Amino acid sequence: MNSLRTSQYNLRRREQRARESLDERFQRRSARNAADRLRRARARSDQQMANRVNSQAETNVSEHDCGMMTEICNYCQALYWRNELNSSNKYTKCCHDGKVRLPNLAETPDLLKELLTNNSLEARNYQKHIREYNAALAFASMGA
Repeated sequence: MNSLRTSQYNLRRREQRARESLDERFQRRSARNAADRLRRARARSDQQMANRVNSQAETNVSEHDCGMMTEICNYCQALYWRNELNSSNKYTKCCHDGKVRLPNLAETPDLLKELLTNNSLEARNYQKHIREYNAALAFASMGA
């Protein structure tokens, strides 16, 4: 029964729109656009209010200092905070007690070393845009 009413309503609307003039169509669309703008503005206002409430709640967070990383893994010399010991009183998040061994890093290529340390125009440009280059090359290495 409800779907019959809906289809009759839609049919009447289609017939009305077929008979409307350009001015009437313009007025109908303008009214709909104004209502949409108002609805979006209210939604933005609600979101901004929610953001203000959330941002005020986080201003009361107390600062926590983890201190210096003074503990050193006996196998790979990775640095840890004192509280990162596991239940066996060992630091195992780096090399699992020497079970994981990685080869030493290769020497940095001269061009990269120059871009990171020099003060030339090219080096300054590279240092300024290093994050963009990294993002672009990360996708390139995946073959994306």
